[in-house]
Formats: sequence, C-alpha cells, structure tokens
Amino acid sequence: MNSMLKLNWVKDARMRTLLCAAVVGMSAPFYFTPLDGEFRLSLGVLVMGTLVLAWNKEHAFEFCALSGCFTIGVRIFLDLMFGHSLLSSLQDHTATLAFYLVYGGMCSVLLVKSDSTVKLFLKLAFADMIGNITESLFRVELSPNILIAIGTAGIFRALLSVAFSEVFAAHRLYVLQSERQLRYDRICLLLSQVRVENFYLQKTTTEIDRIMRLSFALYDANRDKPEVREQALEISRSIHEVGKDTRRVRQGLEAMISGVEQQRMTLSEIIRILSENTPHMLEPFQGKLTVTFDVTTDFYVGQCYGLLAVLNNLITNALDACNGSGHVEITARSENELATFTVRDNGSGIDPELLPYIFNPGFTTKFDSETGHASTGIGLNHVQNLVQHLGGTINIESECGSYTLFTITIPISSLSQQTYKI
Repeated sequence: MNSMLKLNWVKDARMRTLLCAAVVGMSAPFYFTPLDGEFRLSLGVLVMGTLVLAWNKEHAFEFCALSGCFTIGVRIFLDLMFGHSLLSSLQDHTATLAFYLVYGGMCSVLLVKSDSTVKLFLKLAFADMIGNITESLFRVELSPNILIAIGTAGIFRALLSVAFSEVFAAHRLYVLQSERQLRYDRICLLLSQVRVENFYLQKTTTEIDRIMRLSFALYDANRDKPEVREQALEISRSIHEVGKDTRRVRQGLEAMISGVEQQRMTLSEIIRILSENTPHMLEPFQGKLTVTFDVTTDFYVGQCYGLLAVLNNLITNALDACNGSGHVEITARSENELATFTVRDNGSGIDPELLPYIFNPGFTTKFDSETGHASTGIGLNHVQNLVQHLGGTINIESECGSYTLFTITIPISSLSQQTYKI
C-alpha cells in the first residue's frame, strides 16, 4: 500500500503511468476462479481500476494497454518457469490483452474529472463487464453462468477500486494539509523571531538617535575648539548614517512580514505550534528527553509573535539544561485576568550564586565543549525584555542538580491587544 501511495510523488506523467502499469502486472498472477472452467478474476484488474481513478484518468487507455502488456509478460514468464511452452502460453494469454484494451478504451471515453463517486463506480463496473465479455468472446467461453460471474466481478471490483481511490485521495489531502500546516507553523515561529529582532532594532534606533543628539551637543558646545568640534561632527554624521541604515532594515522587515503574518491567534493555537515544533528537537535523544504541555485556558492573543518567541526561547533553554535526558513541562493558566505560564525542567539547575545575574545582557553558563566558545548570552535577556514590554513579570526558581522553573505572568488584556507592541 505504501509503495502505491508514493507513486503520487512521481511528477512525470509517463513515468507514473509506466510504474503503475508495472504494479498491475506484478499483481496480475493473483486471481481466483468463481466457476469451474477457465474464467478467472485477476487481482490486477482491481489494482488497475484503483490506479486509473487515483492517478491515470487522463492517460487511461495508455495505462491499461501497458498494464495488459506487463500482465501478459509476467504470466508468460511464470508459465515458462513451470515448464509450459511459449506457443501455448501465448495462445492462452493473448485474449487477455483484449480485456485491457477494451477496459482502457471505455475508461478513457467514460471517465471525467467531475464525476461523482456513484458515477465513477457505475462507469468502472460497466468498463469491467464489457472488457470481460470481450475476452470471453475471444476465448469462446460465454455462457449465462459466466455472464453472472462477469457482472458480479465487475460490481465487486469497481466498488473496491472506487473505495481504495477515495482512501488515496483522502491520504493525499491529509498529506497536503499536514505539509501546509507544518509550513505555517514554521513561518509563525520565524515571524516571532523576526518580530523580536525588529523590536531590538527599534530599541537600537532609539539609542542611535540619543547618541547622535549627544554628539551634536558636544559639537555645539565646542565650536571654539576646532579639533573636538570636527571629531564630534564626524561622529554625529557617522551615527546618522548608521541610523538611516537601521531604519531601512526595519522598514524592509516590516514590509516583508506585514503581508504574511496572522494578526491574532488563540492561545491553544500558539501551544499547538510549539508542541508540533518540539518533536524534531527531541529526535536525537531517542526518547530520553520528553516534553508535555498542560493548558487549562484559552483566549485570543494579539501579541501572538511576542508570546511565541518568549515560550519558544524558554523551551529551547530547558531542553539544553536537561543534557540529553529528562522532562520539560509547559503549563498555561489564567486567573483574575492574569495569564500565567510556567516552563519547568528537571535538568542541571542553576547555581544559587548565579541566579541574580541570569537575566543580565551577555551573561551565560553555556560553553561549547569542543571550542570553548561561550554562547551570546542574550536569550534570557531577550525574554525578560519581551515579557516586561508586554506588561508582565518573569521569575525563576532553581535548585542546582534538581530543577529550574520559569514563571511568567502577563495581563490577559495586554496579550489580547490587537495593535502590536513587538
């Protein structure tokens, strides 16, 4: 079944038709005989009907003709393996090709994209019956009993073919929706990071303006000192150019994300994005590291990208703190118009002497074991600034070698604001 589903990803129509025909040929040797005699019902026809509906409607005749060739080839090969002569095998199976040609011709004429499920069933059953009647005429085996078997087989195979094709269609839709959802989640996480960086660019722009004013004031205060005056003016000019470039970058970021970002999400959607983003981070740990989410509240969040960035950063830090094994738990509660989020891990914990400095810019306890290089140390400072910018507070509890717990409290009214702060 999986191999047939993967055929959906073969983009070249001719190659897909050829591969599908080969699948039909390989399944053709499996059959049963409902009546005494030579009349046989092949599994290959069931597979062929399913694949016609699933991927080959536009090339039905070519596909069925190729399927007939593969089927005859496989059956002749098996006959030769069991000691039959080539001539007798050709005589026995040549009439089979008539069925596949008639079946394919009927499908190419009757089947259209807009057909309902019932119409597909009726048309496929009709094509199956006419094809089998043609083959029986070539074999000179037509009788009332055989006609009954042909009718029963046509209905049965058409019913199963339509059912299987509907399953494949549902699977394709599920895969497409899953891929779209995954891309959407990644875009949301990316946008949350871009929003944060844009927030810090805004702070940098404000600082640049302040420095420019100070340098110009220094220039103005030293007009009688040419050397100091010229240096202050050059600093003012340089920082002004840096400010222009920073504003240009901010404008570019705003223009880039304004057309694709979603203005509001529910808290449950934010948690879903985070929960579906964590499995790929856990894959290297082979089940030794787990993450759970416990959410008992839900509301619309206007500041969705800021909250996404905060929680994603804390989850990433918690996973790092576990050193490859342990558990991380994220909770979300609401009470008295306040939303409370916690991120707890049972990792290495933090030395009590370091706790007062944990949110300081540049502070870090993370070092690359191979290079000895420290991390940038701006993550938790980012988180604290973002939380405070949203009108909230963040606290940390930790016991060295036992656990670390971050608790964030933010007014729901602040989170629900539609106008972005970040």
